[in-house]
Parts: sequence; structure tokens; C-alpha cells
Amino acid sequence: MPDQPIEKNLPADAVVLSVPGLRESPVLGGGCCAVTAEDAIHDELVSWPAIVSATVDPQAQTATVILDPDMEDRLTDAVEVVRDLGFPAVEVLRRA
Repeated sequence: MPDQPIEKNLPADAVVLSVPGLRESPVLGGGCCAVTAEDAIHDELVSWPAIVSATVDPQAQTATVILDPDMEDRLTDAVEVVRDLGFPAVEVLRRA
């Protein structure tokens, strides 16, 4: 669970994910292919058509996504992909 409170004034289509370990894993990969965990998670989440936008907060160890209300909810698939990035404990904390 994040150290900071979850924002209460989220848009109607917002979902907050807990990403335990994000603070301790600032970089994924190595050498020329290293990328921050924050950027990797963000890029993966926004690559899903049902996700309009995403913000990742490494200090709170959360990711907040805005879902497209006109599309089928594919959030479960996106959560699995974040788990595959090395964050197996990812879970949905709050749906607005």
C-alpha cells in the first residue's frame, strides 16, 4: 500500500494501481537498453487502446490510469503486463 493517500478527486474513469517495489526498482534493463521503471510502466500502460492516459508516481508506488469509457475495459490485461515488467504484486487499489 502506498505511503501517500490516494487522490480523492479522480475523474470518473480513473483507476489507481498499487505498484509495490517501484521505489526500489528505479531502472529496468541495463547498459544502452536501461529505462526507468516509471517510464517503462507508463509507456506500457498508454500502449493499451482502452487507456487514455497514465501517470506513475514512484514515491507513492502507484500508477493512475484513465480508461476510455467507450472501449471494453482491458485493465486486467494491462495489469498483467506491468506484472510481467517485474512488479508481480500490482493490484487495483481504487476505481473512481
